[in-house]
Amino acid sequence: MKLSWNKKTIMYGIVIFLLFVFVILFALNFRKWMNGTKLVYKISYDTYEQVYSDDIQELANIKSIIEDIIMYKVDQRLHKSWIINYKLYIQRLNDESMIVIEVWWFDNVDKAKEIIWNTVELEFKLPNDSVWSEKEKAERATLAQNLYDDLLKNPDKFEAIAGSKQSENIFHIVYDKVPLSELPTIYQENSNVLDETQEWKISPLMEWKYYSYLYQDQSGNIQNIDINGYTFFRMIAKEQWIVTGANLSWDNRTGLDEISATQTLYSLEEVFVQDRLLWKNAQSENWEILNWGNFKYAEVKTSELWQPVVSITFDSKWGNIFCSVTTNNVGKQMAIFIWWELITSPVIQTKICDGSAQIDGNFTAESAKELANQLNDWALPAPLILMQEEKIKYNLWASSLVKLNNFFTFWYLSNLLEQ
Repeated sequence: MKLSWNKKTIMYGIVIFLLFVFVILFALNFRKWMNGTKLVYKISYDTYEQVYSDDIQELANIKSIIEDIIMYKVDQRLHKSWIINYKLYIQRLNDESMIVIEVWWFDNVDKAKEIIWNTVELEFKLPNDSVWSEKEKAERATLAQNLYDDLLKNPDKFEAIAGSKQSENIFHIVYDKVPLSELPTIYQENSNVLDETQEWKISPLMEWKYYSYLYQDQSGNIQNIDINGYTFFRMIAKEQWIVTGANLSWDNRTGLDEISATQTLYSLEEVFVQDRLLWKNAQSENWEILNWGNFKYAEVKTSELWQPVVSITFDSKWGNIFCSVTTNNVGKQMAIFIWWELITSPVIQTKICDGSAQIDGNFTAESAKELANQLNDWALPAPLILMQEEKIKYNLWASSLVKLNNFFTFWYLSNLLEQ
C-alpha cells in the first residue's frame, strides 16, 4: 500500500501533533485550570411549612417562587464575582429542594462558600402570647426529634443545620473546656450522659429542665424561672484538670483514680430546642406572612433622633400585609431578626400602611450602609444550608481531551492509509 504525503495530509498531521502537544502541556502544567468546585445547599422551608401546613397547593406555589428568587440571586452573585464558568440547577432529593452549584476553573472551596453563603435573613415577628397547648408542645417535641434525626445523619453539620434558627427558639451553642458546674442545669442533673457519651459521638435526645435562674419582679418578689426543652450534644473532648496544691496541670492519661483533686473539662456543641416559641411569625388577617419575594430595596435614612437607620421598601402586596399586621397589633412589640438574631423589638405605636419598614439597631453610618447593601444584594426568602462540598478534579477534563486526541489520531491514520 502506497502512502501519499500531499499537502492536505501534512497539514492534518501538523494539526494532530499540535493537539497532542496541547493536551500534554495542559495536563502537566495547567491542571488547576481544569479543577472545579461543587456546592450543594438545602433550601429550608421550615417557616412556610409551619404556616401553610393546611394548604398544600399554596405551599407548593410559594416554594416555586422562592426557588426562582434564590436561583436568580445566586446567579447574580456569581456574575458580580466575575465567575462565568458554572452550572446552576435544582435537584430534588427525598422531597427536599437542593441548589447545586458547579463552578469550573475555580478550586477554592472556601472562597466559593464565602461568595454563595453570604446571605441575609430578615424576619418580622410578634410576641407569642397564646396559651401553650399540648398540641403545640407535641409539635415542638416532633421538631426536636426531626432535628436530632437529621444531625445523626449529618454529624458534622451542627452549625449549618441548627445555627440559623434562633428566631424559632432553637439554639446552637459551643462550650470549650467548661467544668460541669458552669454547664446548664440539664447537664448537672444528668452528668451520667456526659460521662457515657464518647468523643465525636452524639448524645441521646434529652427532655428536661434546661436552665434555672432567679428573677426579681417589680414587687421585689424573687421567683425561680425554669427554661424547659429538648437538648442533645456532640462531645468534642473530655480533659482532666489535675490540682496538686497550688500547681495546676493538664493530663489526658487514664488511671487518675489515685489523684484526689481532679476536674473534668468538657468541650461540646449542643442544640437546644425550647419547648415553646417566644415569638411567632407576623401574619395578616388572611394568614399571609411577609415574604422576601415582595422586597424592592433598602436604603439608609436618618431617624428623628438623627441616628442612622435602614429603611426597607416593599411592593403593594407586602405593604398590605404589613398594614394589616401593624393595624391589628398596636401596642405590641414587633421583633426584627437579622441573621436569626434579635436586633430590635420596638412597640408598634400606630398602623404602618405606606409599604415601608424601618430598622433601628443602634447602627453607625457604616454598619447601616453595609446592611442596606447586603439586603439589596442577598436578601433571600428562605435560608440556605450547606449540605455538601467537594472539589471537582481535572481528571474528567483531561480524560475527555485525551479521548478527543485519540479520535483525531485514529481518523488521521485511517485517512492516510486509504490514500
